[in-house]
Amino acid sequence: MSDVVATRPFSSTGPQGHRARMRERLLGRGPAALADYEVLEMLLFLGIPRRDTKPLAKELINRFGSLEAVLGAASDRLERAGLRPEATAVLRVPEEAARRLALAEARDRPVLNNWDRLLEYLDTGLAGAVPGQRRALLLDNRNRLLDQFEVARTRVI
Repeated sequence: MSDVVATRPFSSTGPQGHRARMRERLLGRGPAALADYEVLEMLLFLGIPRRDTKPLAKELINRFGSLEAVLGAASDRLERAGLRPEATAVLRVPEEAARRLALAEARDRPVLNNWDRLLEYLDTGLAGAVPGQRRALLLDNRNRLLDQFEVARTRVI
């Protein structure tokens, strides 16, 4: 019997160590390697300390239609789906984090999609620039500022 145990292809066949294996996979391969239900499962780890959250994560995605829909669902709908308030509170965090990241990007990358916004940026964003200095503004396809730099003056002969 001990020979059979030693030759098993999997070191664990149960839920023991599942959370640790998920964290190792996340750290080793990055968050993009996780399926949507696994992302939700890991978030639920925080609000449900001693329960297998994989079936619940899959059930919530089936019920609401997607990871995004689960994370955007109202707290009362999540609680009617069986989540306790502690777990529901954890699911409020990613949406708020995403909102704050979007605001930070909007501050760091202003949209210069019309003349008034461009002039306002030139007045405020370049307030400390040397008068007469030439600057190039690099914009993406949505007219968000990607970078800016001084352009050297060249003399054409």
